Amino acid sequence: MMATPPSVTTIERFCFIFIQILFYIILTSIFYIKLEQFTGKQEKLIKTILRNNSYQNLTVSSNELLKKLFLQCTKCVERYPCITIDCCHFNLFLEHTGYPLLIKHRHSISYKQNRTTKCLELEIGSNQKLRDVFCHNQNQTWLIIQSRQTVFENFNRSWLEYRNGFGNLTTNDYWLGNENIHWLTTMYECRLKIILTDWYNETRYAVYDYFHITNEDDNYRLLIDDYHGNIETTNNKINSLILWHNKAEFSTYDRYSTLLNCPQLFGGGGWWYTSDLSCGRVQLNGHLATHQDGLVPFNTGIMWLSWKNDRHYSFRSVRMLIKQKTKK
Repeated sequence: MMATPPSVTTIERFCFIFIQILFYIILTSIFYIKLEQFTGKQEKLIKTILRNNSYQNLTVSSNELLKKLFLQCTKCVERYPCITIDCCHFNLFLEHTGYPLLIKHRHSISYKQNRTTKCLELEIGSNQKLRDVFCHNQNQTWLIIQSRQTVFENFNRSWLEYRNGFGNLTTNDYWLGNENIHWLTTMYECRLKIILTDWYNETRYAVYDYFHITNEDDNYRLLIDDYHGNIETTNNKINSLILWHNKAEFSTYDRYSTLLNCPQLFGGGGWWYTSDLSCGRVQLNGHLATHQDGLVPFNTGIMWLSWKNDRHYSFRSVRMLIKQKTKK
């Protein structure tokens, strides 16, 4: 039997080793490509969030940024343009790393989530905190974003105050803050409820199944739709707030986007005034009446003209509330 020449054996061994090395190189290359893609997705997502939501340009690593960003995304939401990159993948990353979720906005408004109860905590103004907001493991309750119950809280406020929030949580006279409302209605699909009471103690309500506030760069524009309730006797899903104020930008006496200084003409309260000369037919941040006749100076009260068609009249109390939509 003829023996295999040593040169042939050496060549075969060399080929085998070469194939093994090539195989490992290919595997390593695939691993690093996938790792780069994953890291690139993270960085792209972070940049998108920072760009679209105007967060601070934090000079820290991606992992440190992930610790500071709070993107609660239990499902990808098609409606919101600021969430365009695999937010569910990002959420899984947060869950597996176990980071305490914290986000710091450029206006020093912070949102924290309790890791046990999954409840949010919001800052209102400079010295008040609202806890147990949008708890994930409980039945959802309505969150009050505006409440007018007494005459002691002045709603004639600046853009900065309406942005950050103001008032007294104890007496239920406050504005949650446009930045808080924008953030909540961006991260969650929300509905809005308005409860209005007149001086005869008649209470009516309006519910809007779609409610969203855009960011400050867009002047916290109001987007609202799908009405039902008894605040107006309409048989369709459109009422005064939708007809007159949908897509209106928020205005205050020191920053307004209307033809006239509507906030100043309407007693100083910030609101989503319309751009025409009437400034609109609904205003819930006006002055409360100090007498039971409900009379106030012209156009300065809490106004809903389709119910009380009198620009000297101000309702006794009003509340605006939001709630997460039931998950399907």
